[in-house]
Amino acid sequence: MNLKLNFITENHKKKKDFTVVVGLNEAGWKSFSNGLSELWPGVKFPSFSTLSFERTDKGVQLLCRKPLLINGVSVRHRLLKLGDRIVLGPLRLIFQSYELIESAIEPEFLTGSPVKSGKKEEAESTLSEDRVEREGADKHRKEKARKEEERLEKVRIQKIQREEARKAKAQEETLRKEKALRLEAEKEKIRLEKEAEKARELKFENERALEKSTERKIAEQKKRQAEKAEKEEARIEKLRLEEDRLNAAREAKELEEKSRQEKVQQERLEQEKLLQVKKQEDKSRQEKVQQERLAREKLRQEKIREQKAEKDAARLERSRREEIRKENFRKEQARKKEARLERYQAEKDKKEEARKAKALYEQERKDAAQREKLEQIRRDRAHKEKLQKEQAEQKKIQEEKSRQEKIQLEKIQKEKTRFEKAKLEKKHEKKILVFPVLSRKLILTAAAILMAVFMVIIGFSLLPESSPVVSGVSDSMDSIERNGDSIGEQNRVADDDPSPVEANPQSAGVSINIENSSDSLMERVYESESLLFVAPGDEVPNLDLDILFIHAHPDDESLDYGCLMALAHAAGLKVGLLTFTDGESGLDLYPDRLVGGDYPDYYMEGEELARVRVGEVRSAAGVLGVNLLIRFGLKNHPYNGKSDELPPEEILEVWGGKDILIDRILEIIKRTTPEVVVAPDVPGRASEHFEHEAVGYISAEILNSSLLDGSKRPEKFITCIDPRQRHLYPEASVINAALRIKNGKPDGKKSSLREVQLSALSMHKTQNDAVNVGTGFLPGFPSEYYQIQFWDSDESWDDWIDSLY
Repeated sequence: MNLKLNFITENHKKKKDFTVVVGLNEAGWKSFSNGLSELWPGVKFPSFSTLSFERTDKGVQLLCRKPLLINGVSVRHRLLKLGDRIVLGPLRLIFQSYELIESAIEPEFLTGSPVKSGKKEEAESTLSEDRVEREGADKHRKEKARKEEERLEKVRIQKIQREEARKAKAQEETLRKEKALRLEAEKEKIRLEKEAEKARELKFENERALEKSTERKIAEQKKRQAEKAEKEEARIEKLRLEEDRLNAAREAKELEEKSRQEKVQQERLEQEKLLQVKKQEDKSRQEKVQQERLAREKLRQEKIREQKAEKDAARLERSRREEIRKENFRKEQARKKEARLERYQAEKDKKEEARKAKALYEQERKDAAQREKLEQIRRDRAHKEKLQKEQAEQKKIQEEKSRQEKIQLEKIQKEKTRFEKAKLEKKHEKKILVFPVLSRKLILTAAAILMAVFMVIIGFSLLPESSPVVSGVSDSMDSIERNGDSIGEQNRVADDDPSPVEANPQSAGVSINIENSSDSLMERVYESESLLFVAPGDEVPNLDLDILFIHAHPDDESLDYGCLMALAHAAGLKVGLLTFTDGESGLDLYPDRLVGGDYPDYYMEGEELARVRVGEVRSAAGVLGVNLLIRFGLKNHPYNGKSDELPPEEILEVWGGKDILIDRILEIIKRTTPEVVVAPDVPGRASEHFEHEAVGYISAEILNSSLLDGSKRPEKFITCIDPRQRHLYPEASVINAALRIKNGKPDGKKSSLREVQLSALSMHKTQNDAVNVGTGFLPGFPSEYYQIQFWDSDESWDDWIDSLY
């Protein structure tokens, strides 16, 4: 005799019936494990000698040398019951039924007692008993399920009753509060009436007092009393209106609560109806499943044969379609290559025309500057001649004044001599007359001296500018004025440069002109000849770009996009860069950076640092081959750690609001029509600067929406990935940073994408992230990583990168 065991796999994607026939001896486990191996190929199970079965009076006994789990309990031997869940290695099985079947070979039971052939009737009766036992077990299981449903229904009813009690209690509390408010209002009303009575009594007393006073005082007292009474009546009216408002609000709340209760009652009735319908459906579905199982078993073999034939036919069809697809793909690639070559030639011709137009514009600008310079020289010469004429006139006036002064001094000297002679002539006069005469002479002498000093002071105040002191001051002022005009001329030629900044007054007596340093920084040999700069508030030109890069701060473009920017420029694509902030909250790297003509010798911060960083990003953009650089000039928030982070919505509000930013970025995309847009990643898997996440959030909002019409929508949208966090993006696309390209350096020598990126990073001398961190960890990564957001093109990422190479 053999034992037929029926199981169902519980952890399979689709539950399957699993029936094995086990001989009731040591070899029984082998057939069972073979059946499991066929169902789960490649899975290792416990040793064949660790588990076996035996038939007992009460059912099937499971024996195991090592513990296993049955219904969550670790056992070594157990009588299997219907519904038992057995955890066997990677399998979870449900024991459904068992029965004894005929066998050509009648093995012995594990107990060692042989099976006698004359006991067939006894075996059949045993099978009947087993069947009755299974039916009883099924009935017990159904009764248990019914009791569980009743218990759940009772719990649900109790929950609804508790909820209704809680609502009634809340309503009672609300009524109590409203009653208290009404009592308070009535008390307030009584108090106001008492105050009004007191006011009336006071009014009466005042009227009696006013009768004894003058008419003027009576009129004033009546006026004040009338005003007070009006105010009191107005306050009483206001309280009455407030009470009416509270009553109306309470009534509205009662109506709302009543409607809500009715709605809850209706929902509860609907849920009960749905539960009844669901029970009926479950019952009919179980009956239908039982019928379908029998039909499926009959059709399974036939269906397998049909499926095999269909698979063979499908395999042949797929191979034929694959050959057709490959042929179409080769033709499409050839067509795209021809179109790319034509587009490249047209772009090359267009660039040549643009270069000629720019050269003509530069020549015209230089000619205009030369003409302006000659006009300035002419004005300076006319001004100098005018000054010389004025100096000659002043000299004549001075000579005239000197002559008059000399005449006045001669007169004073003659007067003094005359007084001396008069003194000698009158020595013989009487003694009584000596003092008056002497006093008169002293007064005249003092008056003469004071007159001389007054004339000298007037002469110095009227000195002409031709004198040495005045002439030197005039020459210095003229030089300063000419230098100012020259600086103003430079600013007019490059009006988009940052505004000048004064040096720190606390620095060691050194005054540095930051404007001149930023000018020299922006005019490095690295800067691209075709770089157009758009300052905040300026209109963006209509320039067709191939690829637009968007980021938050200066130096982000070199850290995150350096290789892709350099590759796009080397492929002849037109590249645009949009920066949201100027990085005024960044940290100046002083004293690690070089101190020279380009930077002051003190720590920079705020607007001064922002202006220098604008110059640095222009130089880095020139190294990377950017054609159009756009600044928004928005606020840069300080960042010293996780505690300083802000959510993207709050950042966008500080930057002017989400709607305004969307309009500005849409205008840029519509004017430049880029085919590819690159931005930071949205808040998600990686940990990034919160302003990077805000830029990525607003970029994704625009590009993943229907705000752009079909004709202007970019074909490709990708986001950058920090190489240190690339493990979070296993599906990321890569760019080989070791690829060597031409025109990567100012001298035109061949260099790798990474070398061009490091050259751009070296422009950001004030920033530690660029100069130290970026140049330190980037050489350790072989690639630059990007995440594809959408790719509306038949061309794959690899084909697109190959086309750029």
